[in-house]
Amino acid sequence: MNILKKYCEKRNTFRSIFFVNIKEFLEIVVDLIKEHISLFKNAGFEVGVWIWTFMIVGDTKYEHITSPNGKISANQICPSDENFRKFAAEYVKDIAKLSPDIIMFLKERHI
Repeated sequence: MNILKKYCEKRNTFRSIFFVNIKEFLEIVVDLIKEHISLFKNAGFEVGVWIWTFMIVGDTKYEHITSPNGKISANQICPSDENFRKFAAEYVKDIAKLSPDIIMFLKERHI
């Protein structure tokens, strides 16, 4: 932690990468984020969580995004799917309960 304090800004962002719709895995993800938020906040860092806005892993019963060419995405969900919006709202609410300083949304993969 001292090395991070010396060489890094006082901001640290954890990527949840995607929405997780596998109950057992979701519990692990939330526990890890909670642990890391506590660790870094106690060391004086500002902590954020970064979520890919429409990507999901697990139960993909939601309507998937379709490209203008008609290709259906394997893991990106259409934001017009009301059930997905309800799921996503609960997911973000659970992350917010962990008290990160900021929650950010990534609309597409930039890596």
